Amino acid sequence: MFHKKLQKLVKQYFDKHPDIRLVVVVGSVGKASVKRAIGTVLSTKYRVRMHDEVDPSPFSIPFTILGIAMPKKMGLFAGLKALSAARRVVKKEAVVDVIVQELPMNAKGSVAQYVEYLHPAITVITAISPVRLQLFPSVDALAQEIMSITAHAGLAIINRDDVEGRFAELITTPNITTYGSDVIAEYSVVMTDSQQAFDTKIQIGAPEWQAPIETTTALVGEHSIRALAASTAVASQLGMTEQEIATAIPQVQAMPGRMNPLRGIQGTVILDDSKSSSPADAASALQTLYSFSDAPQRIAILGDMDHLHERSAEYHGHIGALCNPDFLAWVVVVGEQSSGNLATVAKQRGCQVKVCRDAIEAGAFVRSITEDGAIILVKGSRISHLEETVKILCNMSEDHQLVRQSPEDMRMKDDLFSRFSDAK
Repeated sequence: MFHKKLQKLVKQYFDKHPDIRLVVVVGSVGKASVKRAIGTVLSTKYRVRMHDEVDPSPFSIPFTILGIAMPKKMGLFAGLKALSAARRVVKKEAVVDVIVQELPMNAKGSVAQYVEYLHPAITVITAISPVRLQLFPSVDALAQEIMSITAHAGLAIINRDDVEGRFAELITTPNITTYGSDVIAEYSVVMTDSQQAFDTKIQIGAPEWQAPIETTTALVGEHSIRALAASTAVASQLGMTEQEIATAIPQVQAMPGRMNPLRGIQGTVILDDSKSSSPADAASALQTLYSFSDAPQRIAILGDMDHLHERSAEYHGHIGALCNPDFLAWVVVVGEQSSGNLATVAKQRGCQVKVCRDAIEAGAFVRSITEDGAIILVKGSRISHLEETVKILCNMSEDHQLVRQSPEDMRMKDDLFSRFSDAK
């Protein structure tokens, strides 16, 4: 009941404030990073509302769009109080120009529910790849769900690199453009020097400009810098000039736990990608690690990917097959699927593999074999808790950038790791 009333108030909010532009971000992976990049660039000119974290609750989208704190428990009193707050927001003068909202695909029919009360000016589609296989057993099923939102998009901006061309037939609007890390995309960002951990030179292109512009970014990896192309596309469509975009792009920083470069022990660089993991972004993370051609040592610490269900063994084996002994000194694995399927295939490929029972053991082992100047990738989902591996390997000054460090998270992990210790 409450969420329907909240949705109605969201519609009233946009009706009363028609000048507010809604930008939504959908896709299987990369949504949070693209959302952050778009919001960062737009905020240099406009008043922007954006939330880094999206709660899986059905109430979360109306709350974040209206800028209201969501109650921890939605009881009768809390619901009435929330509705009262929402009504006040609707009546007040607008305090934002643009809202950038991530839309999670938490159930079949999610898009149909969203478009009942949301009518985005721009929809950005980041990727279509295997994820949440308990809901979408095939990539085609996921594609149909995601692409159905194009029927309700004022403009659809699609990642040309991570959305297969065959899904173009599912697009139901003529108003489309593309972004990517190749100049074939309308909006492109291309690396113009070898991969750097903290300062990579890039070239940004847009159809509105006479020539590409050159700047730098702190983002790491070709798949990460595509977010800059998306933000360029949105910013240009919303009226930002070439110079304004060029000035804003270097301000985009990696999000904690999402391919975030951290300074580690012994002059090492930690590519902290411990927030989440799926087959597509794990493959991209490995390719990014390999691109550091001058590194004296490259180490991949890989944890389990979740939400893969009966295809988990297959996809973990696939990532193991991507582990290349010519580029990796060590493959260090944590988790049941990684210790079994991923590790087995990586060994068959000739990689030197270490199986660790938990994130703490992985950190201690890697610390013992790390060479000066090494590049270390840490990639895993929440179930692997590899942020604690990162904590062991990075400089203490970087600790504040780690994910899942709340008191509740730490109590849970302390209990988990103590049980691992007792089971030795």
